[in-house]
Amino acid sequence: RQADAHAGGLDMLRAEFLDQIVPPRTRDVSEAIRLCTLCEVERLMKADPDMYLQRKWTLRVFLMTHDPAAEVRIKAISIIESWFAGSARHSQEVRQYLGVFAEQILTHLVQRVGDVDAKVAAAAIRCLRLPELAARLEDSEFDHVVNMCPGSVDQTIRAEAGCFINSHVFHDPGICVVQGPTKRKRAPDVDPAVAPVADAAGDDADGPDVGVRAASDPSNVEALFNSEIHLSSLVAYIDDYLGERLAAPERVVSAFWGRAPALTHWGIMVNLCLDGEWPPAQSGEPPSPKRRLALLFVMEAAIRRTEEDFRGGKPAEQATALARLTEACAKMLPEMPKLMEVCRADSQMLQLICQVCRILLNFAADHSPQHAVANVAAICHSLRRTFESCLFIDTMKMCADSMLALARCSNEAHGAFMDLARDIFHAGYTLLKPALFAERNDEARIAVSRMMVLSNRGLDMSFSNMDFVERLMELLRSRVEWAAQASAELSASPLASAAPAPSPPSAPAGV
Repeated sequence: RQADAHAGGLDMLRAEFLDQIVPPRTRDVSEAIRLCTLCEVERLMKADPDMYLQRKWTLRVFLMTHDPAAEVRIKAISIIESWFAGSARHSQEVRQYLGVFAEQILTHLVQRVGDVDAKVAAAAIRCLRLPELAARLEDSEFDHVVNMCPGSVDQTIRAEAGCFINSHVFHDPGICVVQGPTKRKRAPDVDPAVAPVADAAGDDADGPDVGVRAASDPSNVEALFNSEIHLSSLVAYIDDYLGERLAAPERVVSAFWGRAPALTHWGIMVNLCLDGEWPPAQSGEPPSPKRRLALLFVMEAAIRRTEEDFRGGKPAEQATALARLTEACAKMLPEMPKLMEVCRADSQMLQLICQVCRILLNFAADHSPQHAVANVAAICHSLRRTFESCLFIDTMKMCADSMLALARCSNEAHGAFMDLARDIFHAGYTLLKPALFAERNDEARIAVSRMMVLSNRGLDMSFSNMDFVERLMELLRSRVEWAAQASAELSASPLASAAPAPSPPSAPAGV
């Protein structure tokens, strides 16, 4: 009895000592002392679980999430994360207290997602990914965390937000190789009855040519089916959460890159894009135009990221990227005419698929010519048709670059490119006649733009026709005269210095 009384007295002295030492030291001017004190508090709470039930200690740790030093904030958040990650080991009384405590601090943790330090923000998202915390988030708070994936400029934050999305938006077990916590809710428009089985091996485990083997091996049908579900879930997320910000999938792809094998399953991407369109008799229901556009953004971003890894990555990354680009050429180039035909009605879709075509043909011309020439006639026909019908300079440039890449490894493509150049020259030569230029000014401008695109790629678009050169010179002279006249009229105006400059006179037709 005397020993128990003695032990109780020691506990009281210890508690008084901690009350006198810890609070002042958590406010010390030294960052190192504050961090050391926080670590000691964590150790003491692990050794004495009853301290969890004393609000002064849990609150003290929480207040350190607002410390001026980033390292201290990170440590405080990681301690809170450990409380809820190991809640199964706590007593029922401690779990109930932590549940109440979570409701009180959740809003503040969500605020840390916008911390000025990227590591602190990433730690906050990692903490909120725990099922006990994610389940308590309001819809607006949940969406705020999810939107950090496309919205943040820092790759670390995007990666953590991607893990959050994988854990609480996508179907269990998500689209990533690494397994995450229990899911909060499912991505829309994907049947829960066909939720994917975990592709535990993934591209990195199976090797860079997993897509090639999966396509030819019937035993991998389940993995390919899972990849289709994963891509559909990703596209559904982009459609629902990104809204009109469809250019942001580049950041989404970056967040999931290396952890989502479906991003490099090129054949599945092609099948989803052509679904319901080609051939209609053998396809399912086509995706909506918005979802097809989102899928094309994902496809283009994934191809471009793979090319970046091949051009400037580490040796291991370059070897993997080489195999992935070779596989992409084998899967996509034979279907490129169909893809361009499906996307032709939408200028944005057409530009994306032309960008993919340019990247793959430039790669194939140097490293995999057998894939470049496998369907050369159909690809040349589609590229020429696109070049002659589109009105956007960037799309014209991509088509011209693609045909030049093909021409490096195919005489047929070289001949098709020269035929295109001659036809563009004759069309421009005809429209540059003074009478026609005034009547069909818009057509002439587009024709000249196409000629300039080809001329900038080292081709003499005059074809040594001096009459054509004279017409261009006359056009330039009339433009210079008009510009000089407009400048003189503006300079002669008495109100030129006191009032805003008036609009210059309209250029005459053909100038």
